[in-house]
Amino acid sequence: HTKLFVLFFSISSLFTDWVRTVLIMWKLAALFLAMAVAVHADDGLVIDTTFTPEDCSVKSKSGDLLKMSYKGTLENGEVFDESRPGSPFTFTIGSGQVIKGWDQGLLDMCVGEKRTLTIPSALGYGEQGAGKIPPGATLTFEVELLALSEDGSEGGADGSGGLDSLFKGMDKDNSGGIDRSEIRAYLQGQGGGMPEGENIDNIVDEIFTSEDKNKDGILTLNEFGPSDESDEPAHDAEEL
Repeated sequence: HTKLFVLFFSISSLFTDWVRTVLIMWKLAALFLAMAVAVHADDGLVIDTTFTPEDCSVKSKSGDLLKMSYKGTLENGEVFDESRPGSPFTFTIGSGQVIKGWDQGLLDMCVGEKRTLTIPSALGYGEQGAGKIPPGATLTFEVELLALSEDGSEGGADGSGGLDSLFKGMDKDNSGGIDRSEIRAYLQGQGGGMPEGENIDNIVDEIFTSEDKNKDGILTLNEFGPSDESDEPAHDAEEL
């Protein structure tokens, strides 16, 4: 009986130690997962991945053309902007077309992935604010990557075109060139946190100043998009 008791006691101790080890491993795994999901950048940007699809082999990188759905809210919960159903916001990541919080927070993202970005004002609209966004505002964006075209070229991850299809989407009259009114209409339709009214006109002015090489008031496909002659971004990164 004594031997049986000792054997039983030994087995019980081993089982208790095993359970304790498993619980510790679970806790460590949960802590690691939490650290992996919510990424806090040194500049205050918080990236919280809320959904990752099973197939996440192709991830966004600088120069890719992204199509996003999004909802932007202020600290008080007020929605200041959101994408419209069937009208995703399209831009080239890393080219300065959006606020820095988007350029940084949407890297290494796969199609179907969802994130919540908490963007400090320094990576958003700064101390000047814009439209409904007050000065110094911290912004929260719920975003989903709908489509990805690698390097802004034809045949991306969703099979859609890149800069060519984006250009054609702006060229409503199929004239082979886009004027100020067409770009303004496109920006108003895309949203993406774009400031309203005259601020959009300022963005259009910046685009034509940077891209309209022959200064004729019309952008051709050859003029459209980032230049190969310079590493400087085509547009100021202060606007989304």
